[in-house]
Amino acid sequence: MQLSPASPTTGASAVVGQIGTYSFFCSIHGRLTEGGMNGTITVGADDPGPPTDPGQAWLTPPPSSGPPPAVNTFDLPPVFESGDTTPPAVTVMSVSGVRRGARLRVRVSEAATLTVRLERGSKTLATRRVRVKAGAKTVTVHARSRVKTARVRVRITAKDAAQLESTPRYERVWIGD
Repeated sequence: MQLSPASPTTGASAVVGQIGTYSFFCSIHGRLTEGGMNGTITVGADDPGPPTDPGQAWLTPPPSSGPPPAVNTFDLPPVFESGDTTPPAVTVMSVSGVRRGARLRVRVSEAATLTVRLERGSKTLATRRVRVKAGAKTVTVHARSRVKTARVRVRITAKDAAQLESTPRYERVWIGD
């Protein structure tokens, strides 16, 4: 009998049609080792009776053999949004060219980090990140160096606290010195 991997919500199942004793184990948590997640299923013609109580296994200390458990050294995320699966929405209200950059007015559906990028071809001229609350916001982004008058692409995205990113919005604008 072999079971396929199970997800945390679906579990695994198998139909055993022959008499015998079958071992099962979790391939992630210890296999058939002592203290691992494993067990046996006995299929027989006779009723085995009620199951026996294993007692309070959680009170028994784990065996001291083997390496110590791994410690998670990573910090917890600063914000945990349980169930948030909707990325923020960004609406571009207006875009205009200013000296060496662009000014835009956007509306964001929820608090997020807004990223505005000026691009000419494959080159990024300037990037600006701003934390915004839900609602309308005006953002100006300037290139660090002189820019000849050119038509550039403005790329706008927003990322919320759950690290969900909006669909990029693109606008074209003329900028220059």
